Amino acid sequence: FSPSLNHPHCSVTAIASAAAIFEMPQKAFRGLDAFDDAQMAVSWTEPRRVRKAFRGFDGEEDVVLSVAAGLPLFVCTIADVFIALDLVVRLLPFRMGDLPADFLAEGIYLIVTTAIACAIDFKALLGMFLHSRVHALNCAAGTGVICSVLKLSILNKVQNYDSLRLPSMALAFDLVSGELQLNPLLRKGSEWHFESVYGSACCAYLATYFAMSVLYNGEFCIDKVAKKMMLYVISGIALGMFSGLFAAQSSMGWLLVAHALLLAWAVTQCRKQDKGKIF
Repeated sequence: FSPSLNHPHCSVTAIASAAAIFEMPQKAFRGLDAFDDAQMAVSWTEPRRVRKAFRGFDGEEDVVLSVAAGLPLFVCTIADVFIALDLVVRLLPFRMGDLPADFLAEGIYLIVTTAIACAIDFKALLGMFLHSRVHALNCAAGTGVICSVLKLSILNKVQNYDSLRLPSMALAFDLVSGELQLNPLLRKGSEWHFESVYGSACCAYLATYFAMSVLYNGEFCIDKVAKKMMLYVISGIALGMFSGLFAAQSSMGWLLVAHALLLAWAVTQCRKQDKGKIF
């Protein structure tokens, strides 16, 4: 060793020089510390900016949606109260054993429809009445369907169904052909009642909302929702046939066409997960 390096001052200088040499590659890689920290902050906030740009209004979204659903909710609430009060008044003279047979049949039909919806997507069905931003409107529409169906069962009684029957081929044929009209919304003579139009509109709205919820829960990926949508279409056609939907002439027919077109358009927007293309 050189004697000059044994000097304490020289030793400190050498150590500092060595540290500076080891620091140079790191500095060269990192560039400017302040600039690097600023760039890291931008990279972390960039996804947030992109998401906001895609969604549009983050804070005002709930306000706009609430205002848009406010008027339909008000109309549905008024209609539900009016129909429900009238239904209660009409049910007062009846005893349980005196209720019309189609009144009980419609109750069974509503239970079966709900069970099928649960089998298709229980999360979507539960969410639209509990967790949705418009859950109040959905509940009002569901109440409107039930009250309208039950009231029309009393107002426009079925002619050829005196007692509750067990399922049979003859009963199925009568339902499909329209000879037996158990659905009071589609029954002949109900088309001029407000409850028929209102109940049909609520049915179409709830069916559309449920189908869209299924697609949304599946992230509009056709691989995830194909089986559910196929079950939805098959069960919908079956329920429509046995309700006499295709044999009756009512406002429900136009609503069904609008629902089918909207659903077909939504399905075409789905993508395939494996290829990432529009289906």
